[in-house]
Amino acid sequence: MAFLIHSTHYFRKALKGLLAGLAMLLLANTALQHNRSTDVYTNLKEKDSLLAYINYAFDAVDENPALVNKADSIFSKIWRKPASYDEKLNYYHLLINIGYHLLQSRQVRASTSWYEKALLFYEENKTDSRLAGEMELQEYIGKPLGNNYTRIGDFSKAIAIQRQVIESAIQEHKMEMLPGLYANLATTYFYMRDYYKVHNIINLAIGSLKTPSQDIAALLFNLKTEAYLETNQLDSADYWNRKALLIRPGNNTTWRQAALTNSARILSSQNKLSEALSYLQLAWDIAGGSSIEDKARLSNEIAVNLFKKNQLLPSKAWFERTLTFFKTDSLNLYPDYNVTTAMFGLALCYEVQQQIDSSSYWGTQAVLNDYYTQQLIDPWLYSKSNIYSNEAQTNYYCHSSLLV
Repeated sequence: MAFLIHSTHYFRKALKGLLAGLAMLLLANTALQHNRSTDVYTNLKEKDSLLAYINYAFDAVDENPALVNKADSIFSKIWRKPASYDEKLNYYHLLINIGYHLLQSRQVRASTSWYEKALLFYEENKTDSRLAGEMELQEYIGKPLGNNYTRIGDFSKAIAIQRQVIESAIQEHKMEMLPGLYANLATTYFYMRDYYKVHNIINLAIGSLKTPSQDIAALLFNLKTEAYLETNQLDSADYWNRKALLIRPGNNTTWRQAALTNSARILSSQNKLSEALSYLQLAWDIAGGSSIEDKARLSNEIAVNLFKKNQLLPSKAWFERTLTFFKTDSLNLYPDYNVTTAMFGLALCYEVQQQIDSSSYWGTQAVLNDYYTQQLIDPWLYSKSNIYSNEAQTNYYCHSSLLV
């Protein structure tokens, strides 16, 4: 026994020494990497190799997207304005890359700021026709910046930039881009709930399609379907939904997933819940490559369907699955309306099961998460037919016994 005790102390001491050594090695490696980066920068600056520095920064951001949080520092080290054609073009792409990675990390307002800087740089250099052509205003600025403005609810700016790039595409005879550009503009009007303009713009987009089977057609047909659903015109919604289902997008299954989900919504509106569930399950089967938000939205749709069918246990399981897509904070909150939907759904499930404590907990969480989300994400980005109607649910909880 004494041998075991002494051996344990020995191994603990050895383990502590090993951990200390690893920590020192890690610190030394970090310092070495920092010194190498400093050496690279100093060397490039001394040689006035601005293009090389810009390309170095671009690759570094791609390899470690977290660097976008230090984007100001990256640009502050640029020692002069880009002068040559290549310097200007690559500087422009670095601005775009920062905006892109910020958007991927859900920092929409910060992303918008960097796309605006890219737009300003484009405006300053567009007199160089060759450079302006390579900058591809429509693709690299018009689409993401317009969509960002829509995401933050700045609709007037969204419409302005979207109309600008549509006009430039027509002037430059880039007719193949028009369906997508019209789709973005129609989406902005959709979130403004101006469905008359949505339909008019989509008609322009459909008229500009090269062939009806073009992938973008599925997006347009889905958007028309959803606009008709918003106004409860089920026959028209069904017509455009069927057209969307006839299209088979290549590797991108997102649009087909949306079409199947729209089919379920139409059937649910007709109280055909079992048929609706079969379409939702088909959508889930192809959702593997979808974004977290799309998966969360779909899992909530399935949960709501099951709740309406009074299948409470599987309904709760799907609401809980939604929450697994997000890493909540110490208060179990996350700024996303899909999270609020799931919390609200769990509260209702527990209420029906008369589990008052659990119902009260999730009801309170839903209200807190709703408030938290409203501080960061504009609520009007969720349509009236969405399973989580922000104002309605908030008012419900303010008067609900769940909070008593």
